[in-house]
Formats: sequence, C-alpha cells, structure tokens
Amino acid sequence: MNYEWVIRCIGLLHLLQPPFTMLLASRLRLRSSFQELPPVAYGVAENMAVAAVVLPTSLGVYLAVIAADVVRGGPAWLLAVEVALFWTWRLERQLRIIGPLLGEARRTWHPFMSCVFFIQGPVLAVVLLSLRVGGVR
Repeated sequence: MNYEWVIRCIGLLHLLQPPFTMLLASRLRLRSSFQELPPVAYGVAENMAVAAVVLPTSLGVYLAVIAADVVRGGPAWLLAVEVALFWTWRLERQLRIIGPLLGEARRTWHPFMSCVFFIQGPVLAVVLLSLRVGGVR
C-alpha cells in the first residue's frame, strides 16, 4: 500500500455518492419536498442538487485517475487539497446540522455518511500533508 493507491481508493470512494444520494433522497422523500416549491425554485433546486452530486463525484474520480500526479505534487496536489477541504466542510455540516435533522434515518445514514466524509476529507488531508511533510515527490 502506497500513497498513490490510497489516493486512488479515496477517489473511487466518491462513486458511492450518486447511488447513496438517490437512496437517501428516496428514503427522506425529498423529491416531494422539492416539488412543493414554486416552479422556478424547484428548477433551481433540482439543478443545484444534481450539481452537488455530479461535481464532487467527478472530482473524486478524477483524483483517482491522476493519483500519481497528486503524489508528485503541483497543481494535482492542490486540487486534491481542495477536494479534501470540501469534504472536511461537508463532514462538519453532516455532524452539526444535517445529521440531527435525519430523524429515524439518523441511525443508519448518519454514521455511514459521516464515515465516508471523514475518509474523503480529513483522512485525505492527512495523506496529502504527509506527502509534503514526508518529502515524497
């Protein structure tokens, strides 16, 4: 196991987001909540929901593809840092705001989502920082 392999695995972990987001949205009946919005607000919310899944998933898969470049440093490493910071922020939101609102889904979804966000955020950040501190290029 090396840095490249770990970064590739964390990147591929992003592929869980689309199916689990759809499952959670179904479980929480989010579509009906969105459909209650006025038409323009519904359209905007739907666009933002799709973007909120597609963009981070794409960036994660991209990190998996360029894992060797991330290890070497430079712009790829900076992109990976940005991804790690995003998921660290998302973990904080999960723990402080979203998790408590999940109701019964909190028992299963909250720990799972928190674990995934922890790996994609703080764990990735530690891996990236250890690359620089450890002098790996």
